[in-house]
This record gives sequence, C-alpha cells and structure tokens, in this order.
Amino acid sequence: MTFGASFPRAVVCALLLCFASAGSVPAGVIQGSAVLPDAFFDIEFEASPPPFDPPELAEDAPSWVREAHELAWEFGLGIGWTQMGIAFETGAAVERSGDKAEASYLHALANHETEYAPLLLSRLHGLGELVDFSPARADHYARIAAIRSGERFLDDAADRAFWPSLPLTWVPRKRLRAALEWVKERESWSHDERFALSLAYEHGDGVPQDYEMALYWLVRASGHHRKPKIQFYYGRCLLIGYCADISHLGNSRVLFAKSRLHTAAALNKYSDAQLLLGLEYLSGENLPMDRAKGYTWLYYASQQGVEVLKDLDALYDQLTPDQRDEVHRWLETRSNPPVMR
Repeated sequence: MTFGASFPRAVVCALLLCFASAGSVPAGVIQGSAVLPDAFFDIEFEASPPPFDPPELAEDAPSWVREAHELAWEFGLGIGWTQMGIAFETGAAVERSGDKAEASYLHALANHETEYAPLLLSRLHGLGELVDFSPARADHYARIAAIRSGERFLDDAADRAFWPSLPLTWVPRKRLRAALEWVKERESWSHDERFALSLAYEHGDGVPQDYEMALYWLVRASGHHRKPKIQFYYGRCLLIGYCADISHLGNSRVLFAKSRLHTAAALNKYSDAQLLLGLEYLSGENLPMDRAKGYTWLYYASQQGVEVLKDLDALYDQLTPDQRDEVHRWLETRSNPPVMR
C-alpha cells in the first residue's frame, strides 16, 4: 500500500487522533505522533513489508493492542508497530518475545515512527532482559532519538511519569543526556569530519552500521558546503541509494540527486560526478534517458583523463542529428547540460 501524497491526510490524522482521544492507546505512546509533519504528505513512500506474519490475538486482548494490530498490518503505520513491540515485550494479548519486540521497533523506525521507536530500542538493549545486553546498541539508538526527537522530548522520556500505564522501565536520563551531548559535539565538527562520520556509519567502522545515520551525517556534511567530493557522495547516495534506504523519498530524490551531482560535476568539474551523470543518462536506470546529456558528461570526464568508454566516437556516431546539435551547442559555449529541462 502506498502512503504519503496518495494516502488521504485526513484519514491518517483522524485515525491517530481518534485513538488518542478515546484513551485506547496507552498514555504517553501516542503523544506527539497524532499530528504528522507536513513533509510526510509531500512525498510518497512505500511501507516496507512486515517482518513477520500477524499473530493471533487473545480473546481478551485490550483495545489498544487490537488497534495497534490493525494500524501495523492493515495500514503499515509506524505507530502501530511501536505499539505491537510494546505488546510483544510485555506479553499483552500475544506471546512475549524479545525478538519480535525488537523487530517491531525496528520496523517502526524504518517506517518513519521516529520518536518512540529509537527510545524503546535503546531501553530494550540497555536492560538486556529479552535481548542481548548491549550498551553500545543502547547508546546508538539513544543518539538516533536525540537527532530525531529533540531535547525536550528526551527529558520527558527520561521521566517515569512519561510511561504511566505501561509496565516498562523508563529510559535512563544519563544515557539520553550523553546522547544529546554526543550529537551536539559532532554538529560542531567540520564538514570533512562529519563526512568521515558518515562513511564510518556506512561501513560500520567503529560504530554500528546504520545507513540512515550515514545519510544524516552526509546531509550535515553537505549543507551549503560545495566541496565536490561531499556533493558527489550525497548525490550518488540519493540517486542510487547505496548508503541509505531512500524509497520513502519517491521521485523527489532524483531532483535532489541531480542538483547535488550537477554542483559537483559542473561547478567543481569533479570527474567522478561527470562520469556518473554520463553513465546514468545513457542507461536510463536512475535518470531519464538522454543520450545527448550522457555523451556530453562523458566527454567532459574524458577531458580530465578519465577512461569512460573504449570508443567515445562510436557513441557520438549513434546520436541523432538533433542530439549532436545539442552537444555542439553545449561544447561550443562551454556550458553544461541543464539539471532540469
């Protein structure tokens, strides 16, 4: 099922607000999630497949578990998966399972439930009762929560009163404060240092491998900074998805990717970006096929010593007269193919 622009905004908000006002979801779990950000509705994304089949609910299952069950498997919403994780962790109307609790929280995290899922994952690994005790994983998810939720939310989450109707231990304030300080320190790093942190998350070098964190720090490294290597990595990530799950960005990712790659290829004459643009325009796999643009970018890359094709002239011979005219116009005026037509 496709969510986002194709999923009525009123339906999403009505579902969440209805459950919240009815008191059928445990207090504290729905807070802050009833009103979704506008950006959620500006793009389309596909909810990823559930990690396991829906369980059979006990006859006396609480209403919040039944509603969570529906939100998770019927609508694919992260808030439903968050609630189902709590159900699996506490054994509320389903068989208690640490593996399914963790899988539910991770699925919620992947499907844009960004407030509660990382907090619950941090607490789960910090306790080590149903899953392996791992302070490193607990710190990792606390840092994700710090990035995505903000300081006030984390202060609330560290308060026992935040989880009033749940038989759950609150998240240690010390861990959350440490996560906030960790993020703040790295936000002040240079572009190159943030870029190195992004690569560390991409490869799992000294930190847990996490593609979303890799993308976050890549964006933070990029910003308004025009260093060609950073712009190239950012554009390639958005275009191909090599360092993150970008399916939720829909078609908008292509526009963002072309803009970043064009910055690196045209303004900075970065040969790797020129080569990638040329190949992508020729293949039509991730960009609309355009042989004139493809040839031009490969020609520019070849002028910097990059061996792009064994016979670039043969590619030129395959162009139509109109395509050759476009190429000649760009080359004669020393201009670059436009990002958008």
